[in-house]
Amino acid sequence: MDLIKKYNGLLKKRPVLTRSITAFWISLTGDFACQYLESKLDNTKFSEIFTLKRSLNLAIFGFAVVTPGMHFWYQYLARTFPGTGFRAVSMKFILDRVLIPPPLVMGFFVSQTLMNGGSWEDVKSRVQKNYLNALQMNLLVWPAAMIINFKYVPLDFQVLFSNVVGFFWSMYLSYAIHKHKIKELEFLHQTD
Repeated sequence: MDLIKKYNGLLKKRPVLTRSITAFWISLTGDFACQYLESKLDNTKFSEIFTLKRSLNLAIFGFAVVTPGMHFWYQYLARTFPGTGFRAVSMKFILDRVLIPPPLVMGFFVSQTLMNGGSWEDVKSRVQKNYLNALQMNLLVWPAAMIINFKYVPLDFQVLFSNVVGFFWSMYLSYAIHKHKIKELEFLHQTD
């Protein structure tokens, strides 16, 4: 309980920074977990495929882009549509699902490709291959989570709740953007 009280205190004093640091660690561990699962899928040692830079880049995106954006977005939605009644939750949900995923998923593919040393051609290729699939997967993962978030989670913890769901979402996105490397590893193992 002391940990929760301390976290609450930090949320009151420095809400954006506290949420961003939390997101950094959740995103970092999400990508660690993704890379670990990739190593298991490839029958490769984790130490042979693990890339700290990749994990840090994902965590930086969560820290600097996603979480500050979510903080202010959720505050705006709460002011504009106060309460947890059907109309308020519906409006928050509809606006969130229509306005947020397309630019956020695009931003993810652009930033992660460039931060991991890719070119604009690589960005174009990854977006063409993965963007629509990622948006479709977003429709499977996030609607239920966001209804729960807007209906039952107190505003102070909505970003944290999204970050926890985001742990698994970041695993999926990380896998989607790096799966070409897995295919390359599979090819290398087949030619040995």
